Amino acid sequence: MTIVRPTFDAYLATTAEVVRSVPAEDGPYFVYPDNCMTTDLVFFWALFVRVYEAVGNVDALSHLMRADERLMSDVRAIVRGDPDRGQQGSFWRIPDGQVPADEAIDIGLGDVLRTLRNGFAHSHWAYVNLSGFEYWQALGWETTDANPKFDLEGRPARNYTMYVADGRDWDPTRFWSLDDLRILITPSHILRYHLHRMLNWMLHSSTDDLFGAERA
Repeated sequence: MTIVRPTFDAYLATTAEVVRSVPAEDGPYFVYPDNCMTTDLVFFWALFVRVYEAVGNVDALSHLMRADERLMSDVRAIVRGDPDRGQQGSFWRIPDGQVPADEAIDIGLGDVLRTLRNGFAHSHWAYVNLSGFEYWQALGWETTDANPKFDLEGRPARNYTMYVADGRDWDPTRFWSLDDLRILITPSHILRYHLHRMLNWMLHSSTDDLFGAERA
């Protein structure tokens, strides 16, 4: 943690004047400029990976998270998404199907954390506002033989919903037959906000909010 903390602090100091959100004109929500969304996502996510590796392994990180309700609340938010804006988060194991949220957060916490870590580390994600099918095409993932439970072609573009994927012996041309295939679906603004909160609490035991009045 002492290695990660100075990097986190330096980034926050350097970007202190960045406008990360502006109130939406048509409701009690926020709009997020693309430039800061991309840089924040990459930076906070990369530091999460460093924390994951510093702790040692996914079991140790899961134990750390379960012992702290603040951290678990952020994991819950990432898995559940933003239902108030019609952006449901979810966690999938293929071919079994969607994992109930409570089960994914509790019993399957290690799988969720491993998907977050590996999905970022191996670039199995994108920050794009595309439908599910278009997202798969943009990343070169196989679109044929999609698991019918997942309804790939029925997933609309919805305010930069992200599909973070991981599986053994990664091969995008046989995506749907990968061993231990896992997919985390969450809105990009939810992931950014709660990664920031997790890091700030783990590194500083601080609940200070980088995003001010914004609430994801």
